Formats: sequence, structure tokens, C-alpha cells
Amino acid sequence: MDLRLFARLRCPTCKSELELKPFEEGLPGAAGSSAENSEPDRRIIKDGCLLCHKCRVWYPVSSYVPVMLVFKTRFHTHFAARFQARLAEIGGYDFPRGVPQPGERSVQETFTEEWETLNYDDLSFGFSREELRQLHGKVWLKQKEGSSSGIESVLNVGVGFGIESEVLQAITGAELFAVDLNFSVLQKGEQILSNPKLHFVIASLFNVPFEEKSFDLVYSQGVLMHTHDTQKAFNSIAKFVKERGQLFVWVTAIDDVFIHRWPRRAVTMTFYCSSLVLRPVLSRSPSWVRRPAIFVLSVLLHPLLRMRGRHGGKWKLPNSEHLLRDYFTPRYVHMCRFNDVIEWFESLQFDCQVQSAVEFRRIFGKAMDGIGILGVRSGYTTGQPSAL
Repeated sequence: MDLRLFARLRCPTCKSELELKPFEEGLPGAAGSSAENSEPDRRIIKDGCLLCHKCRVWYPVSSYVPVMLVFKTRFHTHFAARFQARLAEIGGYDFPRGVPQPGERSVQETFTEEWETLNYDDLSFGFSREELRQLHGKVWLKQKEGSSSGIESVLNVGVGFGIESEVLQAITGAELFAVDLNFSVLQKGEQILSNPKLHFVIASLFNVPFEEKSFDLVYSQGVLMHTHDTQKAFNSIAKFVKERGQLFVWVTAIDDVFIHRWPRRAVTMTFYCSSLVLRPVLSRSPSWVRRPAIFVLSVLLHPLLRMRGRHGGKWKLPNSEHLLRDYFTPRYVHMCRFNDVIEWFESLQFDCQVQSAVEFRRIFGKAMDGIGILGVRSGYTTGQPSAL
């Protein structure tokens, strides 16, 4: 954890400032940091804890990543055993005492498993790193070549294992704060050291550990529909957009299941109907049942999945496993309607700009799926939007 991240972190429960208790510090020049990104005065905490004096709780910092969950997990128990003596020296503080959102423990477990299947150099949902640059920059943010983003701070909500966060940071040139619920984020130590503008935090999007209205851009791609309440999740992250700031959201669209032409429609409908049957079972099954079930499905479907993409030679079995986990293991996969999502934005006084479907087809040679909207906050309201 870079001290610049610590300066912005707040207790996810009460929003108080925190006190840092470092246990072990890392070296900025380690783990492959490049000369252009090195900062000799940079201070990095590898392990430690953050104290909230108001709530009287501690939050772990492990492998350079602060774990800012409001509820206790097995990770907290293992961390406390590992640093028992250091925590005893502090005294008077306890584990986080909050409760997770409905289904949140399941979401955390299945997405940790999902993102642990991929290696750093693997495709992300079939996209290469260069394709991700074009997707995020030209299709979703609609940036022109050579233009400056004018964005200094980004809150990236839902980051998987971080490759798309790195791409987004490179596109905007901003300082980026990446938040995700899954524990595979703990594997990002090398990237944390190598890029001083990229910070990772484990936290829930319903309890984001930053000050409200403090980011130029809040960015969430493919995440909100995996919560128990998509609109509630949208309202939660929208609070962190500055006045005149921007909010980008991409979610799945119900019409994408039905409008494709044959044979793509047949494939889409098959996966959709299969997920309605398998997902409720697999998402609630113990890991020792879910893991072999997904592995068997991956082996059987891998030849078909490898043929459907543009990178057949690079598409590996872990890519198939990752994709099938995304279809069949999340507790929630809500399908949204365009007009509902636009109403969410407008209810909170955002002016909307939709994704570029034409640019997507030009780059990737096919119709795009999902609902991607970039909103610019035209004002601020303290009231709640009406329920849809």
C-alpha cells in the first residue's frame, strides 16, 4: 500500500480517517518496477493494519493491499493468527463487526475462484490488452486520438485481477484506485510496486472506503448486475462522483439474449437457459463440488469456445474455465433494460452518453452486447431517486 492511497482511505463504516500501523515495509525498486515509474521517496507498506478510532476496529494490509471489508472473513482469522503479537501490542481493537450484503459472501467466494483461474498474460474475456485499450478508450469513453482525458482521479469499481484497471489507468493517465470484493486482488503486489499511480483495495461497492464526491471518474464495467440489487449498487457508487464528474457503467442487457441472428442467437440462448438451471445450484454448492464441475464443463466445451473467438491460438483451457465460471457460478446475474439504466442516471442528475456501437463493430467486426453509459453529473441532489 502506497502512502498516497492511505491518505485517501477512510473507514468504510463511519468515513473517519484512519491510523496506520505498519508491520513490514516493501521496497519501491523491487518486483520489476521500471525506471520511468520509480519514485525514490515512495513509501510502501507490505503488511500492517489500519485503525479506526471511532469504530475501534482494525483493517488488515496484506501483500501491499488493504482489506477494507466491514465484515469478518476467514482471511481475517488467518491474518490475526499470523500477526498475533503485533495486534496484541495495539490492544483495544477488534475485527470488523459489520454484516455483508445479501449473498455477498457467495459473490466473494465465487469471483475469487473465477479470477484465480487466469494468469497475468491471459486474455480477459477474449480481449487482448490492445483490444482492451480500444474498447475502454474508443467505445466506452469515446476518447479521440491524442486528446487529454482531463481526469486526475479514477475510482474503478470491480476490477477482477486488475488488467483492465491497468489499461484504464494508461488511457486516462490518472491516479486510479481499484476496488474489488474478491481476494485474488492480493496477487497484485508486483503491479502495485511497478506503477505508483495504480492502487488496489479489497472492499465492497456498498461500503467503499473513500470520501464521497471525491473522484473525477467512477468506472464500473460488468459488476453491478452481480449484486443483490443492481440499482442500489448504482446509487452506492454514484455518491463518489465529484460535481461535474463522470460515471461510467456497463451492465448486461436482456435484449442481447433474444435479438442476435442465427446461429449466434442459438448459442446465446443455450448458455442463457443453461445458466438459469446450473447457476442457482453451482453458486450455492461448496467449492469442492463447484470446482470439479466447472473443470469438467471446461474440458468438454473448450474446443467450441476456442473457435468462437478471434484468438483461437491464444485461447487456453483456463480462459474457457474463467468464462464458464462467469456464466454459471455467480449468485446474481441480473439482466437490465436500457431505459431503466438511463433512468438511474437521470434520477441522480447525470447527462447520458451511450457507448459507440459503430466503433465497436469497426474494431471487432460484430455487434456489441450490453448497456454502456457515460454520465456527466450536471448537479447534485441529496434526495433518493424514485424506485423503478
